[in-house]
Amino acid sequence: RPLENFSLNDYLAGRFNRFAGSIHAGNFESGADEIPGLERVFFEVKRRPLRRQLPGESAVSEFTIDDKSNHYVINVITPARNIQRVINATIGKPLWCAKGPQFVDPCD
Repeated sequence: RPLENFSLNDYLAGRFNRFAGSIHAGNFESGADEIPGLERVFFEVKRRPLRRQLPGESAVSEFTIDDKSNHYVINVITPARNIQRVINATIGKPLWCAKGPQFVDPCD
């Protein structure tokens, strides 16, 4: 979990290469505990594989990711859909929602 909010646009533009965060035993959005000794670690970005500029047009409205026990649905950001929403479809609970253009403010 990042220790401070930051702009995804700044991240993609390469305006910073390091940030601090904590490592959790599971999904921090669902309240997973921090792992002792890993409450403040530093991450260095080595590369940024940009697929398209945010927000950009896309024929795809969402994509899914599965882990061993959960199914997640993530919307695709477009000019008409200027939010980033992550839903744990397994438990029917939204995990994250932030509105653009900076994607640090929560959705209403």
